Amino acid sequence: MDDESSGTVVKLLVRGRKRYRIKSYTSEPEKKKIRKVLHEGVLVEILSKLPAKSVLRFRRVSKEWYALTKTSYFIARHDLHRRSRSAQNHDLLLVSKYLTNEKPDRLLMMSLHPDDEESNFLPISFLPIPEQITLSRWKIFGCVGSSNGLVCCHLPIENENEKENSTTAEVEEEEEGDVEEKDAAPAPAHTDILVVWNPATEEFRYLPQPPINPFEKEEGIGIGIQRDRHRNYVLGFDFLPEISQYKVVRVFPAPHPGNDPDSDDDADGKVAIFQAQVLLQSANSWRDVKDKLEFPSCKSTCLTCDAITLNGVTYWLVEQTSSEFYLVSFNLRDEVFHLIPLPIEWRRLTVQYCLHPWNGSAAILTSYSENGDWERVLWVLVQDQESKKPDWVQQFRTKSKVFSELRCVGAWKDQYIVSKRSRNSLFAYDPRSDTKRRLFPHDRIWFCKGVDYVESLLPV
Repeated sequence: MDDESSGTVVKLLVRGRKRYRIKSYTSEPEKKKIRKVLHEGVLVEILSKLPAKSVLRFRRVSKEWYALTKTSYFIARHDLHRRSRSAQNHDLLLVSKYLTNEKPDRLLMMSLHPDDEESNFLPISFLPIPEQITLSRWKIFGCVGSSNGLVCCHLPIENENEKENSTTAEVEEEEEGDVEEKDAAPAPAHTDILVVWNPATEEFRYLPQPPINPFEKEEGIGIGIQRDRHRNYVLGFDFLPEISQYKVVRVFPAPHPGNDPDSDDDADGKVAIFQAQVLLQSANSWRDVKDKLEFPSCKSTCLTCDAITLNGVTYWLVEQTSSEFYLVSFNLRDEVFHLIPLPIEWRRLTVQYCLHPWNGSAAILTSYSENGDWERVLWVLVQDQESKKPDWVQQFRTKSKVFSELRCVGAWKDQYIVSKRSRNSLFAYDPRSDTKRRLFPHDRIWFCKGVDYVESLLPV
C-alpha cells in the first residue's frame, strides 16, 4: 500500500505467517525522476522497433521526443532492431541516369519494395534527390554504393574550362610560312563530387575532395583504371557496424618506377602499383594507405567494370596485357589489397561479363560461345572450408536469350534486374525458372545501376 500524502511507500512482505511492514521514504522530485527514466527507457524500446519513416513522424510530437530519437544510443538501438528483423529484406534502390520527359528538371531515384513478389508490378516510390545537391549539365547521378541506409554518390561537375570532345588546336607559323597544328594539353573535363546521402532523413553531406592523383593530370597517358573516359579510378563505400562509421576508398594504379618510360609496347611487362586513399566518417579527410599492390604486365589502361563492396570488401576486375582478367579486392577493415585469381578455364572473359553481388557474395556472370549459341554461367566467390582460401562455385548455367535482349542493371536476392535495350522497361529475371517479370512499365527512363537499400536513421 502507498501513503501518497506523506510520500512514503509501504509494502507488505509475507514470510510464513508473519507480516513485515517495509517503509521506503522517497521524495517527490526523486519519484518524478524515476518515472521519467522509466518512461524514456520504455519509449526508446517502443520507438526503436518502428520503421524509420514512423520514427521521423514521431519526432514532431515534442522537442523531448525529437531529442530522444536523435541520440546516438537510440539510433544504434533502431539499427540493431532493423538488422535483427531481416537481413535479407532489402528494398532495391535504382538510379536512373537520365531524366524523365515529365520532369526534365529533376533526377529521380526509384525504390522497389519486396512486399508483394507475386503481383504484376511491385509497389514503387520515387525518391527525389535534394534540390541543394548540384547536378552537372548532363544530369548524371552515379551511385557508388549503399550500406545501412546510407547512399554514396558521385556527381560529375563540369569545369568552366571544359573543352568539348577534343582539345583545341594551336596554330603556329613556322619561319618558312608553313602552318602546323599542335594539340593543347587536355584540360580536365570535370570533377567528381562525392556525396553521402540518407534518403530516409533527407540529410546529405559533401565529402572533401581527395588529394589529386598526380597521374591523372595527363589524361589518356600511361596506366589508369578506365571505366569511362573521365575517371581512372574506382570507388568503394561501406558502413562498418563494429566502429559505427562508414569508409570510402578511392583506388587508382600508378606506373611502376622500373617501367621503361620510352616504350609504348604493352608486351614489355609493365607493372602497375595499385594505391588507395581512404576517408573515415569521423575524420572527414583523406589519407594514403600504406599497403600497395603490384600488378604485373598491366595494360596501359586497366579495363574494369564498376567496383562492388560487400561486407567491408571492395572488388573490381582488372585486365592484364595477356587479356586475362583478375579480381582485385581491398579490405576496408585492415586496409589491405588482395589479388584473387580466376579459374584458368574462364580467365579470358569476353566483353559480356558482369561483376555484381549475389545473395551477399561477389559473383561474375561469364559468357561462352559454342556453335554460335551463347551460354551464361554464374560463378560465386566463396571461402574454401579447409584451406580458407577464396574459391569459385558454379551457381547456374543458362542458354536463355534474355541477356542478349536485355542489359543487366544489377542483382536483387537471387534474381537479375534487367532493362530492355530498346524501350528501357525494367524486368526481374529468375534464372532457375528462366522467366522474367516486368517491374516497372516506363519507357522514358534509362536505368543505370541497382543496389540494395534499407531505410535507417544513421547520420551522414
